[in-house]
Amino acid sequence: MQKFVWPFLALGLLLTACVIPSEEDPFERIPEEKIITISGEVFPFDVAVATSATHRVERDGKLVAYVASDVVLLNSFEGEEVEFDGFIRQEKMREIFWVQKVRIQKTDIVEVAYPPLDNIYESRNIAFEYPPNWSVSQAPDGVAYFSTDTNSVRSVFMTFSIETAKKSLNDPNILISNLTGIKRIEQDENGKEREMVELYGNTSKNVYKFILTREKDEYDKKKEFLEILNSIVEGEIAISELKRQQLKELAKREAEKIEAKKVEEIQAKLEIPVEYEPPVIEKKSGNFVNSLKNLFTRVESGAPIDDVGLVQELLVDENSNNVKIKAEVFKNLIDQRAFYYESHHYGFSMWSPYGYWFKNFGPSDTAITEIGFAPYAIAEKSQAVFILKVLEGVIQSNETETNGSILIQRMAEGKDKYFELSGSSQHRDAMKSIEAKLKAF
Repeated sequence: MQKFVWPFLALGLLLTACVIPSEEDPFERIPEEKIITISGEVFPFDVAVATSATHRVERDGKLVAYVASDVVLLNSFEGEEVEFDGFIRQEKMREIFWVQKVRIQKTDIVEVAYPPLDNIYESRNIAFEYPPNWSVSQAPDGVAYFSTDTNSVRSVFMTFSIETAKKSLNDPNILISNLTGIKRIEQDENGKEREMVELYGNTSKNVYKFILTREKDEYDKKKEFLEILNSIVEGEIAISELKRQQLKELAKREAEKIEAKKVEEIQAKLEIPVEYEPPVIEKKSGNFVNSLKNLFTRVESGAPIDDVGLVQELLVDENSNNVKIKAEVFKNLIDQRAFYYESHHYGFSMWSPYGYWFKNFGPSDTAITEIGFAPYAIAEKSQAVFILKVLEGVIQSNETETNGSILIQRMAEGKDKYFELSGSSQHRDAMKSIEAKLKAF
């Protein structure tokens, strides 16, 4: 009889264990939670109660919701009219709105140009990023076709499919995104190169198959294909984190629109244009230094200068012995997050603003070395939005010129070299911030 009872007792204990709830992750959205939109002005919520909420949203003086987020830095939007996308979750005696996306509601906001974000493709426990100018269509059999022209089947150059077949008998010859697999390259009947990659799932028995078909000289597609393979994530947690990081980037871009507007307002408060030339001051004057100090004290006294820099340039007229001062207002992007870089080989040091990648491409036909910058990772010089060149020679003073949307700055530094920054004027603040900290040695 005892032998008969034990199996039922064990089964009862197992079923009891199954219903014990695990600790809930407040940042992980349950699939059935509906995304809704709220709007209003954001205020800090500093009531001394135990809650996940850090802010509240009000409209017409009435509470809309208590809000929290692990995606959006809500402090950046205090005092702003916004729209929030998110979901509501009950927390003890209070409902909390968890913010996933944010949109500024100001009509006079400064639009900042950004490169478009990559798209995310997701299917059966796997996700990866692909270029924003690519399109994808899904066939009934589950095969995904990628192209840059959705109206023509001929434009398809990559396919992706998932199978549950057995692994290849061949030994793996590739490890990418922590997945092992097989890679082989063939030529099709039209002379195009066909690169086939099979990757074996770690958390499932899936086999992920990629096929890229390209002309031999289409190096961009080969590079983009490699970036796709490197972006692969597997499993629900990793896929959720990939999506969350993209939402964070979108929220960061909205916050930077507010900062751009603040800079615009500071410039208006200073009441000086982008290029300001005050009255000429006599160099022979005994109060020459004091006059300079007084001038810039007067200019700077109109606003907090923590996030505004002034590039000051003295232009000496040798004939009249006069001095002119040229000041340019810009948003200083060099803060505690900036990256310091120096090269004893090329004899210079600089600070790169936070959010900008850079790469030293070494000597060129015209420069001692060239450094490319962009607000995203770069591998080739053509991907840079602006270039810093270290050049041999001497120039007497700093120079700035504009050619359409291209800004060119030359900085006199050192006895045997000078610097040249050139690139899109959309990144003027970054270029000016780098210029202000450049040193030659």
